[in-house]
Amino acid sequence: MPFGRLLMGLLAGLMLAAVAWAEPATPPGDEIKAIKLDYAERPGKEGRFAAVEMTVGDSPARYYVRGTNVSAPFSVQVIAAARARPLDITLHRHNWGKAVQSGSTGSDGSFVFEGRAYGDVGIQLTSPDGAPARATVVFWQGAPAAPSMARVYSNPEIARAAGTGRPAGAAGGGTSPIIYVIAGLLALIAVFLAIMLMRRNKTGAAAILLIGGLTMAEVNAPAPAYAQGEEAPPDTGVPNPFDTGKPDEVPNPFDVDKPLPDVPRDKDKDATAGKPEDKPKAGPPNPFTGEATTSSGRPIELKPEDFDPGNAPKDDAAPGEEVPGSDPEPAPVDEGYTDRLAEAEARINELNRQASANRAEIERLRMLVESDREMEPDPSNLPPMPLTCRPPAVENEFDEEMSAAWDNYDACEACYREPFRELDELLLNYERLRIIYMSTADFVSTAITMGDTVPKPHQFVEMSWAQQKAEIQKSFQGTKDAYDAKWAEFNDKMTGILDELGRCEAEHNNNPMWRTTEGEMFYRTIRASYQRTN
Repeated sequence: MPFGRLLMGLLAGLMLAAVAWAEPATPPGDEIKAIKLDYAERPGKEGRFAAVEMTVGDSPARYYVRGTNVSAPFSVQVIAAARARPLDITLHRHNWGKAVQSGSTGSDGSFVFEGRAYGDVGIQLTSPDGAPARATVVFWQGAPAAPSMARVYSNPEIARAAGTGRPAGAAGGGTSPIIYVIAGLLALIAVFLAIMLMRRNKTGAAAILLIGGLTMAEVNAPAPAYAQGEEAPPDTGVPNPFDTGKPDEVPNPFDVDKPLPDVPRDKDKDATAGKPEDKPKAGPPNPFTGEATTSSGRPIELKPEDFDPGNAPKDDAAPGEEVPGSDPEPAPVDEGYTDRLAEAEARINELNRQASANRAEIERLRMLVESDREMEPDPSNLPPMPLTCRPPAVENEFDEEMSAAWDNYDACEACYREPFRELDELLLNYERLRIIYMSTADFVSTAITMGDTVPKPHQFVEMSWAQQKAEIQKSFQGTKDAYDAKWAEFNDKMTGILDELGRCEAEHNNNPMWRTTEGEMFYRTIRASYQRTN
């Protein structure tokens, strides 16, 4: 069963434990209702969208999305229907009472945030003077690019030797200049001590010279076969048996070097696009063609041809729905509304072209909340895996021996491939487990702190909060139990994977002690790193 499914049990437990904490917490006494928008793909568009048009009046309007991936580019835009009716905007993560970003549609008629975010992201729109103001809110998320978890280290000199076909110690490139500097300093010290002792004792001088010679010989000796923390130098030309992104092998889901998707820009669009005969006949109603948008947050097309101000919807809500801040006075729509919507789509296309599935560009994007950076899988939390499968280094030998050595290397590579792929997935799931628990714990802590500090004018309010707090803590205990169960399950899976890697080390690298030495140390490190401490 794929390791990606191993989190399903934990996710179900966490969702049941934190069902009441799904959206940003509402301060006591705040009765403004928040509406959830769902991310969804749209035909012919890259990424996932959640969009809605609304009219804001004397009461703020709140919307939020769930499941935002911190390893993907993210944007939220507000496009005002009329520049003369600006809206104040605040973005929220854990608490509707605390804004993490703020701004206004202002004179430009648009509010834009581009960067990265995690989990639930909320937005609040407020009309400064209470006059009805129409706007469109668009959440967008591009293709993610998470870092790869599993790493392998090997001795650099061995890797260079393998690349040149010569034994270790005879590889091209020579010894590091630092070694010569150290050797020179030791030689000077030895000579200085010898001169000092020659004046006193010739036997002592001979001993010092002997020690100095042995020291220099040790400095110039080859490095040990294994050095903790060393990694193979880049661009050695040596085939990497652990490269899961090679052609004809297991694809790497975290490959950020693949070509970026070809996203057509506005100037390249077909001039006939958007005509009635070209529009899809099926799909959700477009709120800009006169039909009201429901609170489900169905995605809307952001084509300029669809945004004729003459087709703007009326302020009346659809049957069974409420329009936040509805007002009998109509909200104005100016002639630039269509252009601003087109600019919003162009910004999404540009961010998608720049950063989707591109790990380097994603890392350059700013965080909505800096603490969200901790919610991303971090390979620095994991030790490198000490494995020894490497190409042969054979010199002046018969062709049969060279062929046999390469056959053994191919068999070694094949033996490692599947266990190492499973290891990478399992390490990623360890990180996901940590992130889910940490984000839930942060949310619970925020909710309890807010409930404890809010003024309580009556004893019954205090008693009611005490009961709610106890229920929250009891529910969070279920989250802790779910974490511990999944942590133990992952540890069992890790044991099986390390057993397979140990078998490969014994059969192909003559290293039968690997499982009880390096493998056991790796297991203990991972188990201790992800054990819950609170």
